[in-house]
Amino acid sequence: MSKIKDFLRFFSRSTPFLLGNTLSFLPYLLFLNYSDGLTWRSLVPFVLFYTFRMTGIFLLRAMPTGVNSYTLLMIAILLGCGGSLVGTLGFMFPSFYKVAALALGLSAAWFLPAKLTVDQEEAATGYQTLKPAYMVGGMLLASVLFLTLSVGSVAGRTFSFAAYTIFYVASYHTVTHYPHFDLHFAGFRKRLLQAKQVGLFTGFLLLLVLLTLLPNVVASWESGLILMATCIIFVLLVILTAPNSPQKRLPRGLVWLTGANGMVANFLFLFGSLYVSTIEGASQVPLRVFLPYILGMVLGLLLRPLLLARVGETWAPQVLLLGQVVGLLLFLLFPKISLGLAVVSLFRSMTTAWLNDVYQRQPTLPENQRLLAKFTLQHKGSLLHQGILLVMLSGLLLLKGLPQSALRILTTYTAASLQEKAVLEMAKDLNVTFLVIALVALAIDWHRHPVTLTKPTVEQSSQEK
Repeated sequence: MSKIKDFLRFFSRSTPFLLGNTLSFLPYLLFLNYSDGLTWRSLVPFVLFYTFRMTGIFLLRAMPTGVNSYTLLMIAILLGCGGSLVGTLGFMFPSFYKVAALALGLSAAWFLPAKLTVDQEEAATGYQTLKPAYMVGGMLLASVLFLTLSVGSVAGRTFSFAAYTIFYVASYHTVTHYPHFDLHFAGFRKRLLQAKQVGLFTGFLLLLVLLTLLPNVVASWESGLILMATCIIFVLLVILTAPNSPQKRLPRGLVWLTGANGMVANFLFLFGSLYVSTIEGASQVPLRVFLPYILGMVLGLLLRPLLLARVGETWAPQVLLLGQVVGLLLFLLFPKISLGLAVVSLFRSMTTAWLNDVYQRQPTLPENQRLLAKFTLQHKGSLLHQGILLVMLSGLLLLKGLPQSALRILTTYTAASLQEKAVLEMAKDLNVTFLVIALVALAIDWHRHPVTLTKPTVEQSSQEK
């Protein structure tokens, strides 16, 4: 009996790490698999999940500071648990997938920032929430989800939702047993939401929904121009809102590095899966995208302490950026993107964990807003890349004389013609070139204008997004 209890305790304590490292992309693949590429209704769950995952951070910024990190983490867990449970019933009631997508999108946006802050607060009191054994357990559980995604059927999708429900319940049990666990809703009695951040959330939400659905309805040359104009407005909105507080109190190099990290993430998650599904088929996405990403992430978590000990924190940003550049160049050298994706994932994993540590030590920000500022900037980088990607695809279709309706094929799991595949290959090369130039310029700027970093006072917990 004691061995069973030990196993269940180990399983339960591994689930927060699992959720923190898979919520950003596994449900994304799950809902994209649900899309048949033929009707826009089948794409709605994916649109809802992707949109709320990317914009939910702005709604989180709108919440009053009286809501502490433990409370936010519990809200994210309860939302995710409810969404997963509803998704389990989606095979009987397809409309339930929309509810599941919305709830899981918000959970994915809120879970990791809240969890990392809780980890930091617990570590400051001497309690270690994350141990190497729990990381191994989380990776083993992730392999179970990988197998279910590889099935790609209704049964596999239902099992994935059921597994996530169990993981959320176990995570709830683990978090409520933290020594300093405390729920605090005092802020809700003072003020519910901040109008400025709600406006940002609403603006990004509507534009992102429009950008995601427009490729499935545009057909004419004129509507293609409307799409491009919408994309440009979206990009400008991201850029113009970048200096908003509290980011303006952060060093410029740190802000740019965080935004670039988000852009690389969007390239890996969104473009990588769309590229593989269009060129090789949707069934290859788990093997060609998910598996290399997981391997790179695990190696990054293991090798980061060794790399930082060797190069030092002063040179860490340049080395991590140049490592991502090498991985991006592999996208151009090999027809299969798996190797390049694994290398980029490895160095991006190190960059993300390093940024988490740096933001947790920023004296210019309130303690409970530090990681929130990091994730806000990172999501803005992802949104910026999303707008640039759609402008790029739409422009290439215009140059090639192809109808704008081809965007529906290029942005869903649909068989593409040779001409459309050629457009996607050109988009890949342009994406890689753009990101390589941006990362190299950022590494040079960091070398010329190094950012003074605050020395750590406690051992920080490091975790991938």
